[in-house]
Amino acid sequence: MLEKAVAEELIGFKLRRLQELIDQILTRWYETDPETFLEKVRDGRHPNAENDAIELEQFLIESQQANELLKNLGQ
Repeated sequence: MLEKAVAEELIGFKLRRLQELIDQILTRWYETDPETFLEKVRDGRHPNAENDAIELEQFLIESQQANELLKNLGQ
């Protein structure tokens, strides 16, 4: 069971770090919601934010995958 506990701790750390990175991007653009930010980038309301949008989308995917992994560990 020690392996499971270590895995859960590592995944929790990764999730916290991903959330910090997401929050940094949103703060940089004075946004609070990832989907709103991505919508504004798509329609041109945040010019020059394409790189941040790409990173944000990747962080959201990684966060979803980590949450799924954590959920599967609990089963």
